[in-house]
Amino acid sequence: MTHPNYFPIFIPSAERLFLVVGGGNVAWRRIQTLRRFRWRIRVVAPAVKAEIAALATQDRLEWRARTFEPGDLEGVTLATAATDMRTVNQQVGMLCRARGIPVSVADCPAECDYFFPAVAVQGDVVAGISGNGENHHAVAKAAVRVRTALSQMDEEERME
Repeated sequence: MTHPNYFPIFIPSAERLFLVVGGGNVAWRRIQTLRRFRWRIRVVAPAVKAEIAALATQDRLEWRARTFEPGDLEGVTLATAATDMRTVNQQVGMLCRARGIPVSVADCPAECDYFFPAVAVQGDVVAGISGNGENHHAVAKAAVRVRTALSQMDEEERME
């Protein structure tokens, strides 16, 4: 029997602060997921995708339009480093760990305190799907199957 190395856990998210360092595609995918769970989101990046900027102008997230600074960690519950600059991601990870803030460092499983899950939500059921941090394709495929199963379950309940 194989024993997984990571324990799935769910934590309260409503109104807690999540730090996203980076403003590109990976950051955008993280933000889309976070918004479903009512996190307060702080984005730190000199430039961001238009979609992120639009949310900031609508006061739906906080965007600090500059490079990361240690003070950006103030009040943060969880963080993700999702820039395309390895040194920045390492710095964010190191400072988060020093402050006891769990951090996910994009594309570096060895530096992650947690992995950002694929999420399936249907009604009152939430499923987080993750792997060992390396096989993203298998996780994405499993997420599709779980979403399909939850959708079918929801349809069956409506027919009862």
